[in-house]
Formats: sequence, C-alpha cells, structure tokens
Amino acid sequence: MNAPGITPCKALQSEIIQGPTKNHETIQQLKSLFDLFSTLYSEDNHTLLQNSSQGHVTMTSSLARMLPSLKTKDPIIKLFLTSIENHIKVYCEGGMLSAFLCLKIFLTSLSGEIKPHVISNIYDWLLDKVVIYLQSDQSSCKKEFNFANIDMLKHLVRSQLSAYTSTYLNDTEIQHMIQLVVNAFVSSIPEDGDYSDLYNIQYQCVEGKPPLESHLIDGLLYQMPHLTLKKSVSVILSGLTSKTDATKVVLYNISLSGDSEVFSDMNFEIKVPSVQDNEVDTLHDSWWMNKILTQLKRLNIDILACQKVVHPTLTKMCQNEKILVIDRLGEAMANQLLKMTDSQAVTLMTQKLEETHIGLLSEVKALRFAEKTFLTLQGKSSNLKTMVLCHRYEEPLQELKERCEAANHVLKLTLYNPYVFVTKGQWLLDVASHIAGIIGSCDEGDIKSIGCTRLEFVTAGRNLLKCFKHVAVSSDEDKDSVDLIEAELEDICVGLDSYNVKTSDELTDHYPEDDKAANSAVNDDKLYSFRTQTKALYCAVKTALLLLKIDKVIINPN
Repeated sequence: MNAPGITPCKALQSEIIQGPTKNHETIQQLKSLFDLFSTLYSEDNHTLLQNSSQGHVTMTSSLARMLPSLKTKDPIIKLFLTSIENHIKVYCEGGMLSAFLCLKIFLTSLSGEIKPHVISNIYDWLLDKVVIYLQSDQSSCKKEFNFANIDMLKHLVRSQLSAYTSTYLNDTEIQHMIQLVVNAFVSSIPEDGDYSDLYNIQYQCVEGKPPLESHLIDGLLYQMPHLTLKKSVSVILSGLTSKTDATKVVLYNISLSGDSEVFSDMNFEIKVPSVQDNEVDTLHDSWWMNKILTQLKRLNIDILACQKVVHPTLTKMCQNEKILVIDRLGEAMANQLLKMTDSQAVTLMTQKLEETHIGLLSEVKALRFAEKTFLTLQGKSSNLKTMVLCHRYEEPLQELKERCEAANHVLKLTLYNPYVFVTKGQWLLDVASHIAGIIGSCDEGDIKSIGCTRLEFVTAGRNLLKCFKHVAVSSDEDKDSVDLIEAELEDICVGLDSYNVKTSDELTDHYPEDDKAANSAVNDDKLYSFRTQTKALYCAVKTALLLLKIDKVIINPN
C-alpha cells in the first residue's frame, strides 16, 4: 500500500536494439569519431577540440582530456570510449593509436561478406601471432633502450611533449620541459636501484608565468594561502625552519572536523567567549581534541598533518602549543608524505600514537612564488620531487601537466620493458608485413582450427593488413621509409587480392636485409615506448572484436 500523496512510478519497458554491426545510427557515430581521430592522429594535422560543458571550454589535442568531454547515450559508443579510456588510465599513452586503429578495423570489417564471428576468430588468431612476433628477437622494428644515454631519454620524452600543439610551447620551451622531465625522472629512482619502489612526481600548476620558469623542488610542495595572513603561523614556521634537529610530523588519514561516524549520536554546543577573553572557542564536547593535543605534546610533535579537514578549534589549540597544522592534503600527497617520512597514518581519533606514527622531516621552509605562499616538506632520505609547472594560460597549463605526467609514466614503463620504436608508424608496417607472411604460410590445419575457409582467412587477413598500413602511413613520419615499405606491402596485397598467396620464403626475399637496414636507419629524434604502443595495438584489436561480437543490445530506461 502506497503512502498518501505518493504515486508509484510506472516502470518503462526495456528495449532491444540491433548490435553495432547492423545499427545504422551507431555506425554513423563511429564513423564521425573515426574522422575526428584520423585528423588528430596525423603528425602534421593536429586540431583542437572545443567543448562547452557546464560553461567550461576545454581546448585540447590529447585524448586523455578529450574523452571526458565526449557525451553520448549510445551504449556501444560508451563501451568503445570506456575501453580506450581504461587503456589510457593504465598506460597514459597510445590512446589515439588504439582508438584510430580499433575503428578502422571495425568499419573495414563491415564492408565484407564474412560473418562477424568468423572475422573475430581470424583476427584473434592473427593477434596472438603478432604478439609473439613483437616480443621475439625476430622483430627488427624495436630497439633496445639505454637509460645511461641521456639523448635517448630526451627523445622518448620529446615524443610526448612536442606532438601536442595545444601546449603552445616553442622550441626553447619544449627543450626546457624535456630537460625538466628527464631530471625529475632520474631523481625519482632510489639510490639502491630498486625500480619497484619509484617515487611519483608531484605537480604544482602555476598560471600566469612563462613555461621557462617551470622548475623542480626537493620534497613535497604544500600551498598555504593563509600563511602570511596569520602571524601565529609565521611564528611557528620560523621556529621550525631554525630547528637543528629533525622535525616530527604525524599524519591522520581521517577527518578531524568532528563530523566522524564516531560522533554520529552526539550533540555539540558552541560556547562563545566574551570579547575580553583571549581564550579559544571550544566545543562543549571537546574531549577528543584535548586527547589528540595531549598526545601531540607528549611526543613533541611539530606538525599535525591531515589528509582531510581539521576542525578550526583544534587548529587554534595546536597553534597555541606551537604545533603547525596542515590539512586537506588529499590521498596522493598524504601517501607521499608517509612514504617520504617512512611512517604510518593514524586511522582513528581515539588511537594511541606510537613511534611508528612519527615521521621525520629534514627541512621545512616557506617560499613565495607567483603571489602564493608554499610550504616545502623534505624527508631525510627521500628522492621525492615536486615539479612546478608554469604557463601563461589555464588550458595549455592543464595540457602541459597531463603530458608531463604521461612522459614520466612512459619512462617508468620503459624501465621495466627497455625497448622502443624508432618511428611512429614504421613498426605497424613491419607488423603488416609479418601478417602477410603468416597468411602465405598458414596450413590447412590452422585454418580448420580457426573455423573458416582459406578464402575467408586470406580476405580477412588482407583487410587487417591494410588497416595496419592505413594507420601507419597516417602519421606522415619518416616519409621515405614508409613509402618504401608501403610499396612492398602493396605488391603483397595485390598478390593476396588475386589469391596468389606467396610463401614465407618468397616474402622474405621480397623484403631483403639491405632494405631492412636502410629502413632502420631513421632519424630517432623521437622514440616511442614499445610497451605502450604494443598494448595500444592489443587494446584496439580486442575492442574491435568485442564490437563485432555484439549481436543485440538491451536498453533499460529505468
């Protein structure tokens, strides 16, 4: 029985629609996205996306910042965008390649007469062969990365910074930012060489300053806009900066604002002191504040840090005892502070403080920059760095931050898998050539295990080969080398079109070693991470296969 005045909402009927291979509206949206990514992927033809969302305009040529601005109600489009977005979250790079190649494979597969599930089986089988080839020593397109070579480090970073026009950096500024990113990465490596425990680089954005004023700072950088406004805080800080011994800090990763679940059944009463009194505004039930303060005084703590919010009353009580309070650190900065000081977080208000909760800082000081006051916290044996990024405008500054984060992440991934590609597109042509060799040497047993005819296998393999070739030549990078291999592949495709399948030996003769050597002698002013690029290829093919396999879509409007 419903309550008076409440009318039950009638449930809407779920709708079943055709999958992406038969839904004309979805196909048109995917084609529009393909045109957009095709333009953005081109090395010399970047454009800017302007999207007004709730009054904010985003200007970017980076897919990581673009995807959140792309809104759609189509579940298939959402599935595609989510797949690409998840790849970017993990690898920070290769999203544009993955999106472009995925849509090219999907749209190309619609034009033939082969059933989607047969195409999926063929592509899945070929993808496994490609992955094995790329990871083997037979792949001639990858190059071992030498971290002792500073030029190679710069070239890998350059591929992340110079390819995005929306950062609005000139050559001098790009060189400065490349050197900054390399220095930050090198300094983040622990002295013991343990790569499994690398420090993350912290970023502080400053708008209104030229990019050449970007710089590195040792330790954490915490913005304190109220620092110069409160004399009591300045006095405390002066005492900390003049200390000869280590500064003690305790971090709470819970809220100290009094709104904790611990006090969900408690009533608070505010007592307002008289004007003549100089006493602290206190809560009637402030036992938990007194307990925290007593423990801080007992252990001679200099700084109370909080991941969330500290109650103003507790802040004032601490200041009266010459204890500095810094709050709203956020999860990322709080974790870095714990790591930098080799301490543990306090997880309960009523928890007794132990020695393991006390972190030691070697230096605490204030600095003034861009009309803002910052507090620098430096550990005794920490390689943690903060990168202060400057730009004249807001949007390019956010783009620059995203690119620096991606460059640092790519360097870390390359540390674990030290191989790179010398060009943006040539390795895809090498993969296409390998696919052609697989098609020519595949026996009847393999074709039978896939579940297709030889004609279907050759046709689908040829289409996949052409997709790789199309994406490779779209980069317009190293044009002479690309044109040479493209001509070789065109001859192979003609042979496949006429069903004149070449053997693997014939394909090897068609692509002699001298040509390979010539093709590898490219300008390596830019290097591309082997791991991020190959994972982007894998994500592209797998996402395309997923779209091809969807036959029906159930839409629940409720």
